[in-house]
Amino acid sequence: MCFHKHIRRGAALLCVFGLLLYSLTGTAYAEETAEEKQACAAALILRMSEQVSSSTMQDVGRGLRARLDAKGYTEAVIEQKDAERLRIVIPSISESVEEIQDWLTVCPQILFLDADGNTVLSNSDIRDVREECGPIYPGGFEENYIAFSFTREGIERFRSATERAAAAEPPNNIIAIVLDGEIISAPTVTQAIESDECIVHGSFTAEDTKNLASTIKFGLLPVTLQCEEVSIGALDQITGDLFRADGKSVFAGRLNTVVEVLQRFGSLLRSLFAIRE
Repeated sequence: MCFHKHIRRGAALLCVFGLLLYSLTGTAYAEETAEEKQACAAALILRMSEQVSSSTMQDVGRGLRARLDAKGYTEAVIEQKDAERLRIVIPSISESVEEIQDWLTVCPQILFLDADGNTVLSNSDIRDVREECGPIYPGGFEENYIAFSFTREGIERFRSATERAAAAEPPNNIIAIVLDGEIISAPTVTQAIESDECIVHGSFTAEDTKNLASTIKFGLLPVTLQCEEVSIGALDQITGDLFRADGKSVFAGRLNTVVEVLQRFGSLLRSLFAIRE
């Protein structure tokens, strides 16, 4: 009879030891896995090449917002630190932080190309860009479009390029508008355009024209950006919303788990260790 009691007690001790071991290592593994999943946030501090006005800072912020949204980082947060710096927090990155730095700090490039790929106009030929909504032609329906304003040199270059394109046979009678290597429009040219403005329209939503205009305007600003600081890790660590002091919260969490396990199986332990007279 005593022999069976010892076996029962030994088996109970093994069960308890296994449960405690699981509560410690299993919880630790779960915590590490969660931390690994969270360790994909990034915070970047971007510095302007010079101190800028508040309106220019807003234009830079809109341009960065458009670029982030275009890359799928719609949850990213942009905040101004001072007159020269912006802080960007991306909760979850899907590429290397080096790649993010590249496309955030490199100036957007807008090009007007002819059918042979020759550059007709570039950033320096554009004076302004804005998003608009209204009829393109008299009596037409309202649609979203982008309006470019050219410099004096740009007006002449655009007139000459459209004159050549209008004289060409299809499909070479086009002028393509390319943003960062992607064609956003390639309209057919039927006559030389001598106006100081150019309208680009198509199947654009209001959000499309807003993002395109903000990105292009960003490339026209007289500033450059440099990444001053980068932080990578769990989102709570980057934002400072939650802090862990020397792992105390981790230990406390594991200790609470052990206590919970003991309480949950308390009745089982009492029944296993009970000695019937």
